[in-house]
Amino acid sequence: MITERRSLPRFFAAAPDALTAGLYLLAWIAPATLGPDKVKALLLGMFIEFLVMHSSIAFEGIDGDPKSARATRLWRLAGLMLFMKLDAGAVMRCSSAGSFIFSPIPRVASRRRRAFG
Repeated sequence: MITERRSLPRFFAAAPDALTAGLYLLAWIAPATLGPDKVKALLLGMFIEFLVMHSSIAFEGIDGDPKSARATRLWRLAGLMLFMKLDAGAVMRCSSAGSFIFSPIPRVASRRRRAFG
């Protein structure tokens, strides 16, 4: 039997997920209400969540294979990490959101060229 004391903390624990789901639902039904920048940010968040969920499964599959040699598992992990970084970097670079994480030097250099030019 669930008492009121036990259901109130559960409600507060579920509130952030419910608000996030409501925001994504609003973006799906009426994206013009949020504007293109907010919708783009939501799409990037959804993509990063996709990468995190699927890479965690792949990492567990690689690391949890007891039959493989340690060096083999390390090479597989390094390859998967490189693939994930390049994948996330390409999407963020194309959307120009967060591209400074993946390529800080060209961006800083181009700003300096424009500033001191």
